[in-house]
This record gives sequence, structure tokens and C-alpha cells, in this order.
Amino acid sequence: MYVLRPGATLSLHQIQPFILGTDGARELLDVQDASQVEALCLGAESLSPVGRILADKGLVTQSDSLVDEVLLSHLRRLDRMYAWWDASLTPRQCRAFELTRLAHASRKRFLWSAGQCPTLPETSFRRALLTPEDPPRRVLCIGDDDLVCIPLAALGHRVTVFDLDDYLMRLIDRIAAEHDLAIETVPHDLHEPVPEEYGEAFDVFYTDPCSNEACLTLFLSRGIGCLREGGAGHVAVMHPAETLYRRLTEQMGFPVTGFQHDFNHYYWASMRLAYYISDEYSHRKTSDTTPARLLCESFETAEELFDDFLTPDSHPYAVDFTEIDAARADAEDVASLLGRALDLAGETIHDTGELLTYSANRVRGGYINLLIDRPRRFMKLTLMPLDLSEERRARHALVEHFGGKALTNRTSSGPEIEQF
Repeated sequence: MYVLRPGATLSLHQIQPFILGTDGARELLDVQDASQVEALCLGAESLSPVGRILADKGLVTQSDSLVDEVLLSHLRRLDRMYAWWDASLTPRQCRAFELTRLAHASRKRFLWSAGQCPTLPETSFRRALLTPEDPPRRVLCIGDDDLVCIPLAALGHRVTVFDLDDYLMRLIDRIAAEHDLAIETVPHDLHEPVPEEYGEAFDVFYTDPCSNEACLTLFLSRGIGCLREGGAGHVAVMHPAETLYRRLTEQMGFPVTGFQHDFNHYYWASMRLAYYISDEYSHRKTSDTTPARLLCESFETAEELFDDFLTPDSHPYAVDFTEIDAARADAEDVASLLGRALDLAGETIHDTGELLTYSANRVRGGYINLLIDRPRRFMKLTLMPLDLSEERRARHALVEHFGGKALTNRTSSGPEIEQF
């Protein structure tokens, strides 16, 4: 079958789709050609006209497997930053972990317009371990961009996936059929009521929604409605939404039974570690748990929930820095200089040697993230929401300390280069 060449993925962006390599190289596509390229992401028996053009450019190859060995190698490298527990796994768990990696390495298309940024395979697997293997449970994944259904089913559970992404559902179906996994995929718009047969039918649900009020309320309420009394819910939440999230769960009477800080790690389609990390909340449904009146009822489609999250005023605003002096990337120095430039609280710092990540809440609302990639001499500053005064103070403080060039990524216009 014909597939995109090893290491290449398709990114469906709101503005323009493109093929992305792990080296950062991009091949821009016309919007009308994206569907023909998407067919290659699941393997095509023959080449379309667009496929033949891409083949002439060396972007298409033939393979007997969907597993991309280049992506798999990059994912193993990223996993090694956190997967320290390999030696303690049982044979069944080892198989589940390996299937999780293979599934992620088979995934060749990313839908940025729906906020897709998956967790590392090791994170998806660790999430699955939150549910005891015995006895097997009936588990619901509400949206499964992270492919948590794969390790859950490999550990013996019966899994149902609600999602709107046709490519993702077909990929999951292919993997489930190949490895004899008990996974049911249900194309469902969460804006619509859940079919009656799924009401209070599950022992566990998992979800990782966008951390705005409409999305959190919708995904939580649908999960609670599908959960039997005494059932468990596991929810990934970004740090800046902690206060909002705790308020929502208290209003719904959905008590927290577990909390794991910085549990979830994510990656980009370029196979690089994403700059943000999220916490994992665990809950138990009681007789007093009641889904909230859905704020999403004011939206006509589920996609509008993400549009609300990604409005120009609320979209994360990023500044990329290149050619920085990586030798000056010291965790304490970063915390100190950003603390002097901005009003921050609740900071979190991770340093793997190659990558340094800094995250903090902003006192006036929102958050700031900083990713420093030492080998690439690269740095990314992200603020949400945008405050021009704070952005300028943070940017100048970083340039003064690290040097380099700043590439400002605005949501309403093209990139702008500023030389310092």
C-alpha cells in the first residue's frame, strides 16, 4: 500500500494543511487536496493525482505496515524521558505498552483545528494503569486523540470511544482488528444527547478536554451521565484551569479521589516534546453527583466549542526564539528573570538536560509557559491570554538574558521577525 514517507505526517491546520517532517521541513498543500493526502495516512491501494505528485517529490512510499519506524524511534526517545518503570511491568503490561507505542507510530494525521496534541505513549499507558486490571471494566473514552483505548483494551478491558474524527476512528478500528482488541468506536457529537444504551453503562471514563469552561462542563457532564454510581472518572486538566475545574466538579458533586501533578506529557506532530504539561484528576460518582446544565447548549456544533477556546483574544500567543545562548538556560535563572518581569504564582519547572520547561499562573489570569530546547538553541514563550505589556516585558527579559532572534507567531496575521 502507498503511505506517506517515514517520518512525514499530515497536519490539518485551520489556515493551510501541510506535510511535516521530523526535521521541521514543510510541504504546503491546497485545502482541496488534503483529503487525497489523508487517504495515504491509512494506506492507499492506488495513488490519486495528488499522491502521484507527492510521490515524484519523494513524499510517498510503499509499505506493508502502517507503523512508521522513524516516528516509532522518535517516540521511544521521548518516552525514555519519563518511562522509568519498564522493569516492573508484567508480560501483559509490556505488550500493552508496546502496542500503545505502535499505535502512536501508526498515527500520521493531526487535526489542529480540533486542538489535537496527543500525550506521549508512556502517558497514555500510565493513564490506562489507573484502572485496575482485575476484574475487567467497561471503559468509555470521551475523545481519544491520545489513543488511551489501546492500552486499556490490551489490559483486558472493554472500551468504547466517542469521537468525531473519522480518521482517528478508522485508525483505532484497524489496530483493534489487527490485535484482537475489544474496542467499539462510536462517531458521536457530544453536543447531542448520548444514546440511551450508554447511559450509566460504564465503570470508568477517561477524557482530556480543552481547559475552557464550555469544554470542561460538556465533557464532564457527558462522562458523569454515562457512569454508573460508584464508577470512576479520570480527567486531564491544564494547570491554569485548576480553580475553574475544582469549582465545576464541586457544583456537580463529583468528589476528587486522586490528584497527580504534572502527570500528562504531550508531543507535537514534529515528534518534539510539547511545551505544556497537565495534571490528572480522579473522581468517584456518588448518589449526589449530578451533571451540570450544559453551557454548550448555546453552541450549534461541537466544533464551535474549540472555536470558543481558540478565539483571537484567548488563543495561546507564542514567541519563538532561535540561536539562543543555551549555556545560560539555568532553571533558577529562568524563574528569577520571569518572576521579575511578570506577576506570577504557582510555578512548575522540569529539566531533562536537553529540555527545560517552565510553567506558571499569571496573577491577573491565564498562564505562561517557556520551553527551552538546549541542543537546538531554541526557546518558545507562550502566554494565554495575550497581554501586550506582559508579552513585551517577558520577551525583552528573555532576549537580554539569552540573546538570539525572536519570531512572533500572531493568530491574526503572518509571522513577524524581530532582530535583537
